[in-house]
Amino acid sequence: MRPEMWLVRVIVPNAVESRDRIIKATNSQTAIPPASLRATDRIHRDIEQYMKPFGLFYDRRKNLYKNEGKPIGRIISIPQMAQAVMAIVLQQPDTARARPSSLIKRDDEYLRLFTASYPIEIYKVSVQIIKQVESFLAGHEDKISTADRNNLRFYVAMVVCQNALQNASPSPSELLLFREYLFPERSLNRVISLLKKNYHSLGASDQTAKGSALLVAIKKMLNGNIYCDRDASNCAVKCVRSCQ
Repeated sequence: MRPEMWLVRVIVPNAVESRDRIIKATNSQTAIPPASLRATDRIHRDIEQYMKPFGLFYDRRKNLYKNEGKPIGRIISIPQMAQAVMAIVLQQPDTARARPSSLIKRDDEYLRLFTASYPIEIYKVSVQIIKQVESFLAGHEDKISTADRNNLRFYVAMVVCQNALQNASPSPSELLLFREYLFPERSLNRVISLLKKNYHSLGASDQTAKGSALLVAIKKMLNGNIYCDRDASNCAVKCVRSCQ
């Protein structure tokens, strides 16, 4: 019996762009997560390179930075980035909470999130805001449960930005004012208190955070009194702008 012989072509690309094109082409017939397919898009390479000097590691190649020993808290996946931008830039925290995978699976939503029309810095700022909110919720004096923190974080991030800027629909350029900004505890506590009232009145569950009713209630609250702590908000706007 003659041994089988196979002809194998080994390609060693010199450029990252060439390697990504090969990965995308060879994976087109294999079922893989949407984030892995999207990872070869140029915008994700740009985000990765932009964030690295700030000590933030954009994990477009899954587990790359974990395997390199980078701090877990400094690693951001593509789905996590999509959630942050959906909640803060597009002001849809319900969608961010409900459908992290489909945000990058559907072309229409994906292109709203990852676009060259946004300043590249908005991706870093969005992640920093989410991480600041998550840290505050984790150490909150009310001992908020893990489930409730997970359900509230995107709503808190959206509203605290709106409140600080005194604007219910801040633009990406306005959100960039938060590049070096730490939200005052007073403002965060005020926003959390107001959001928890709506959250608990609607059932305080995963479905509450994923459904549309909570966002509708929040918008109604904000339309009636968008600046829930006017003194703190005015101070925040001044502090944000003074950092520029």
